[in-house]
Amino acid sequence: MQPTITINGIEVYRRNWFAALHELKPVASYHLGCPAPQLEFLLVKRTGREPTQIAARGCGRQALFRRPVARVSDRGPGTRTAMGDWEIASAITPSHAPPR
Repeated sequence: MQPTITINGIEVYRRNWFAALHELKPVASYHLGCPAPQLEFLLVKRTGREPTQIAARGCGRQALFRRPVARVSDRGPGTRTAMGDWEIASAITPSHAPPR
């Protein structure tokens, strides 16, 4: 059994979460015009144990990113999941820091 991690109350495989962040950071950095180290990420939705929607916030802007998922048959029992590339799924909007 793979180790899991819970982000924003949503459980995914730990390896999948960190792989998603590794792939999403340069995409979010480009779209938000913000250096990757200044970005914060929040898991919004999963498919199975794969992150498929992640919100990113940084440098006063925020956006939602999604990763398309396709179920592919292997001609055998069961199916496998094919993951697409991360893409922006919302308008870029101003973000406000949470009150302290």
